[in-house]
Amino acid sequence: QFQAFQWLMKGDNNNKARQALLLQTYTPNRLRQRFALATLYFATNPSYLDPNENDPEPSWRDDDNWLMNEQDVAVASAVENPNHECAWFSTHKPRNTICYSDTGLYKILSLGPNNLDGILPPEVGLLATTTGLTNVRLERNSLRGPIPTELFEVGTILEELDLSINFMTGILPAELSELTELKKLNLAGNLELGGSIPGEWGTLTKLTELQLQGTNVTGTVPPEVCALVQKPQAPLVLTVDCTRVFCDCGCICQNSVESRPLYPPNLNVLFAFLPEDTQDAIVDAFLEEEDNPASLAFSWVRTDPELDGYEPFRLVQRFAMATFYFALNGEEWDSSVLSGDLDLTKEEEWLSYRGHECKWYTSSSDGTCVDSRLIELTLDDNGLKGELPAELGLLTELRYLSLTDNEVEGAIPDTIDQLSNLLQIWIDFNKLNEPLPTTPLLALSNLQVFDVEANNIPGPIPTEMGALNELLLLRLKDNKFDGVLPTSLGNLESIETLDLRENLDVSGEIPASFQGHLFLTVLDMALMDLTGGISAEQWETWTFAEYIDLGANNLQGQIATEVGLLKDLTHLDLYQNEFTGFIPTQMGEMSSIEDLYLEGNQLEGNIPTELAQLPQLSLLHVYDNLLSGVVPAVICEKVRNNALELVVDCDKLICPEGCSCLCGESFQRK
Repeated sequence: QFQAFQWLMKGDNNNKARQALLLQTYTPNRLRQRFALATLYFATNPSYLDPNENDPEPSWRDDDNWLMNEQDVAVASAVENPNHECAWFSTHKPRNTICYSDTGLYKILSLGPNNLDGILPPEVGLLATTTGLTNVRLERNSLRGPIPTELFEVGTILEELDLSINFMTGILPAELSELTELKKLNLAGNLELGGSIPGEWGTLTKLTELQLQGTNVTGTVPPEVCALVQKPQAPLVLTVDCTRVFCDCGCICQNSVESRPLYPPNLNVLFAFLPEDTQDAIVDAFLEEEDNPASLAFSWVRTDPELDGYEPFRLVQRFAMATFYFALNGEEWDSSVLSGDLDLTKEEEWLSYRGHECKWYTSSSDGTCVDSRLIELTLDDNGLKGELPAELGLLTELRYLSLTDNEVEGAIPDTIDQLSNLLQIWIDFNKLNEPLPTTPLLALSNLQVFDVEANNIPGPIPTEMGALNELLLLRLKDNKFDGVLPTSLGNLESIETLDLRENLDVSGEIPASFQGHLFLTVLDMALMDLTGGISAEQWETWTFAEYIDLGANNLQGQIATEVGLLKDLTHLDLYQNEFTGFIPTQMGEMSSIEDLYLEGNQLEGNIPTELAQLPQLSLLHVYDNLLSGVVPAVICEKVRNNALELVVDCDKLICPEGCSCLCGESFQRK
């Protein structure tokens, strides 16, 4: 009201003298009319009510000419003046019929659908009592609050009131019976509007259409209203949800299941595409007055200025991305316009109506869409916080999902089984704390990367993981998995990186099936509870391996001589196990080895002189074993040349003078 009054008094250019002359030309009713319309405008454009908004942008789909002040005093009262409020935008056509031609006062207020967002102000009633308003059409907006009782003042001649498909609340007002000229009343699709049908409405003898389906109205149709339904001439057509309202006088029933999609045509299309659980979440949110990510996303889509222009797949895509935004605390993202951390254009802001969703911010420099379909969702280190929504499964063309280094918690939703095109999943360094899905994994037949390192995921490693034949990288490192290491992981014939490190409660032997890993380059299963040995066949299979770490387990037996076949291996770590026997001389054939950790076992005998033949060897740890004898001179030569870090048991092995061996008793492993 203050903003409307300020606008009315100051005008567009703060030219007080001219504005004073203009105000003198207005009749009292036109002053009231302009004030009421300005109040409606400010009340339903949220950015104008934000004290922190320096450059507010209207949410209305079209506000052509609204709040334009006359510049010429001589024509200020002429209806044909393009700045006259009767020339302001209206969804009624033709526009030049919304006012009485003789008085310049509103006859028809029609702004639906037009993205009006806010509480319907009582000043709308000022229009009704001042101008001779006959039609109010504000359907399909985001109007909230109770129906203003000011609309029902004595003398109001409203014939039509349409507030359908909004968010009106409260109960059906008995005072509406004052609208004795009313012919059509549509309140359908206001899911939070309740109460019962007032008996006083029986005085609305001219009423021929009353729609209350899709609301929370309950009770029985009163006999006074039934009398209108049963009139022989011009009877009332009354539509209700018959599962909530008892009617025995000929009402039209449109029950809750049928009336859920009370939306513009394109929203009906979207609603039909949504899973039943999502539909229920949207409806329940409206009924229970408790928003959830899906309902917030649906409301956002609902007020999209371009709603009618989207193909169905884009409706679903925009809805799914909006749900993702609301579920993961989008307003606090580092890329959010609210954070100010990134210099984003309006098109790049998430939930921007201005740009294609494929232009919304991503931390990847690659293209995110193909043929307008989202294939990559990358928001690494972006302040995401919350649980992944089930609606993620609606992004069926997605190939790359990367959410590294955020605070995503909960579970990976079962609806991931709808993402059969996925190639890579990176949700590492987050806070996932529920078991991995099992059966849904079977649908990810194209998956090449699955990385959930550094979360808190409990439960067994799913055996279904072994069915992902295209998997190149599986990283489950640093979680809380338990149970037995699945033999099915040996079926991953294409696997190149298998990293299960630091899952302390995963036990069992390294399955014989692991000898099927023909292309393995990285194997890290350190800091687990593995037992048994490593067969010769497994060493033979891993000939492409470049990095193997099996340290801090309970592995036993001798190190097979076939280990020498690993010509590409640069890092081998077998520390802190229970290996026995001799260090194989064939290790001297591992021509690429740089780091060799054998400490903390029960190895005996001498250090093989063949190890001195390894040109790249720079680290050799053999302490905390049962080795004896003298460190070979050829190995000491590498130590003297600072080419090798050698750590031994100085109380068991003789290190020749000048060899500079490090003693395991005082050595701290990095």
